[in-house]
Amino acid sequence: MGSAAVKRIEDVAFLKAFQFQEDAGPMKHPIRPESYIAMDNFYTLTVYEKGAEAPDLTVPWGFQPAHELGYQTLLGREGFRKGMDLYFQRHDGQAVTCDDFRQAMADANKKDFTQFERWYSQAGTPEVTVLERRYVPEEKKFILRLQQQQHGGPLQQQQNGPMVIPVRFGLIGKNSKKDILDPPTQALTLQLPSIEALSQELQQIDPDALHLAVHTLRKELAAAFKEELAEVYRQLSLPEGTKETLAAADVARRRLRNTVLRLLTAAGDAAAAALAAAQFSSSKCMTDKYAALMALADMQQPQKEQALKQFYEEAKGNPIMLDKYFRVQAAADVPDAAEKVQQLQQHEDFSFLNPNRLRSLFSAFVYNRKHFHRKDGKGYTLVADAVIKVDAFNPQAAARLAGAFLPWQRYDKERQQQMKRQLLRIGDTPGLSPDTLEIVQRALKAAENKKETPEDANKNN
Repeated sequence: MGSAAVKRIEDVAFLKAFQFQEDAGPMKHPIRPESYIAMDNFYTLTVYEKGAEAPDLTVPWGFQPAHELGYQTLLGREGFRKGMDLYFQRHDGQAVTCDDFRQAMADANKKDFTQFERWYSQAGTPEVTVLERRYVPEEKKFILRLQQQQHGGPLQQQQNGPMVIPVRFGLIGKNSKKDILDPPTQALTLQLPSIEALSQELQQIDPDALHLAVHTLRKELAAAFKEELAEVYRQLSLPEGTKETLAAADVARRRLRNTVLRLLTAAGDAAAAALAAAQFSSSKCMTDKYAALMALADMQQPQKEQALKQFYEEAKGNPIMLDKYFRVQAAADVPDAAEKVQQLQQHEDFSFLNPNRLRSLFSAFVYNRKHFHRKDGKGYTLVADAVIKVDAFNPQAAARLAGAFLPWQRYDKERQQQMKRQLLRIGDTPGLSPDTLEIVQRALKAAENKKETPEDANKNN
């Protein structure tokens, strides 16, 4: 089993980078939406990921369902056990809802948990701010004062009530005298924040500036700690003739080693290419090989094409490996990324009819933020063309891909105009499916609602 701490950190990082974005955009909706145009558009991160977390967004490390731990935080183990016993007594063998679970917890403990319902009926992400944190030595008491705030504009703030947010926290001394970071956690600490996560902190997103900041910092860190990183990489490499295993310790070691490799190859020069190529050719497992290929894909070095050719030869006949082959090129940080995506559409192993292959190429490109948001609009045109083409036979996939344009208002005026132009072009397509049409309409309507106040909304009602 992997690290529970790392799994929890990754889950939260995913929510912050992607679900929070959905909660702040035109497609924001409650976990249980009251209405829809196309039901397929609600197989969303809000329904599935936020829904799995609600109502406790502060789950301690572990793999228990978040809603269970939320009640356990409030009721204690004994109270939670009483609620579970009543729940099974009432509903064993039945298909029931989260409301039945909530009612069992409330009845068993003589509590009113009606307010928990807001997690399912309100859209948006509440924000908790720490107003005060201090230790009172004479009382041996730690004081933590929190404030909750609703976001999403004046109207949403007026409509949304305060949420129940169970909070757990712990205190760690400055000198614990313990090595508390295992290799997977060390690997996480070496990773820089993603562009998606950083974008959440900005009112207007500048993909070029974000890319430059992350790329520059990675290169500076690699240069400053080159010798130390090289030594760590050497220590984490297995001796010649030793086999890789699926043991947790080996999985953790590979993860940290490949994170270090990413830093060591940040410069993209001949030495970086030689290191990545050496790992690619000597790798004993797919994890190491693909990590080396990702590093090479970002470079303009001769070893890249040789590695891609070899990987493709090994991938033939294996759908999962072929998906990786397309994904690594669409996600590559190279000047001609958009042209490469256009070229790969003609590849003999690419088909718009294959949903996984479609995602491996276009979804990877959409999250290649600098190149999808290229100033000349090439990336927008590529994706819009794909949306129109795919909508004719797979509306669900087309609608998900069209979602790339939802946050169009968060960019500069030039990019806004280019994205809006593509949204209008998609929307004007004859016979467009309800799935994709809903995405387009919501994206465009968001511009109209952006400045609406609660008073305006009341007049409209």
